[in-house]
Amino acid sequence: MNSIKVSILGSDGYVCQIPRIKEGMEALGHILTEESPDLIYSNDPTGYKKAMELKKKFADSFLILNFL
Repeated sequence: MNSIKVSILGSDGYVCQIPRIKEGMEALGHILTEESPDLIYSNDPTGYKKAMELKKKFADSFLILNFL
């Protein structure tokens, strides 16, 4: 499987989901980066603004905003 470059955004703390999501993506062999990502994912509103800025900068990236 080819690895993809992923940017994962949102509340990043010990009791939050972001650390586990990042760990899972790395375990699958994907690369975490904010430089030319193939996929931009924001788990909650704290990452939406940065996710939208990255999407504007890298228009070919896929964007996922998780709404709870």
